Amino acid sequence: MAARAAQAVKDARAPPPLRLPSPLGGLPWDVAQSEFGVQGTDFLGVFGRVLLGATQSERRVQPLDTS
Repeated sequence: MAARAAQAVKDARAPPPLRLPSPLGGLPWDVAQSEFGVQGTDFLGVFGRVLLGATQSERRVQPLDTS
């Protein structure tokens, strides 16, 4: 993440937002990047990916209610 921010400073332009899986990919990451900066947006994207993965794995463990 810090490497992307350093590269953006070096290039004097913002890098494109991270590519994230659905539903995270549909969020306005360009707006977040302008508000929080490259490093902050990368953190939010990676954190969202971790939360999404944890939530999906929890849903697989829950038994189905067949009644």
